[in-house]
Amino acid sequence: DQLSPVHDQMIGLIKLAFEMDVTRVVAFTLSGGSSGQTWPSRGVHRAHAMIAFLKENPLLLLFSVAAIGYLVGKIRIGGVSLGVAAVLFAGLAVGALDVDLKLPELVYLFGLVLFVYTIGQSSGPGFFASFRKRTLRDNACVLGVLALGAVLSVALARALGLGSTFAAGLFAGATTNTPALASVLDALKASAPEAARERLLAEPVVAYSVAYPM
Repeated sequence: DQLSPVHDQMIGLIKLAFEMDVTRVVAFTLSGGSSGQTWPSRGVHRAHAMIAFLKENPLLLLFSVAAIGYLVGKIRIGGVSLGVAAVLFAGLAVGALDVDLKLPELVYLFGLVLFVYTIGQSSGPGFFASFRKRTLRDNACVLGVLALGAVLSVALARALGLGSTFAAGLFAGATTNTPALASVLDALKASAPEAARERLLAEPVVAYSVAYPM
């Protein structure tokens, strides 16, 4: 079970090389994933080498999920594709592999800020222009859609026996409102009991991912 110093140094060098070339990580894992070999000094089973590597490299995890989701979203079945929403399902699938496959909160917050900024940049001129024409009608229509979405989300959650966290996620996903999901998660972080916090934080995300493509 013990590695010689030479082998240990070789593994260290290979690990460093893998960090510089993602394709070698994939090739290495696929070629040896079923060998059953272990590296006690590294604490890694070869079949789980890729997962362990992704845990240590959250940015690689982020871009891997985005790439997988992007490719899956391009697949059309009967003329229908998931599009960018496939990234959400890719994230759920990868996250189900291991509970420790997570991104730092900084990445999540930066992504949200970047998303809101780009939406503001693209929609800002039209938003303020709308106040000069048909202001009351358009804003009343928006409020009506939001109210209807909220009522339907609560009704669906109750009909299916789902909790309020699922209802909030359904509402955020159905209205494609990512900032609303962020607000729900922040509220849960501040109020949810420690023992159930991880589960409660996951519930609105799952509901959001399911409702978003609809």
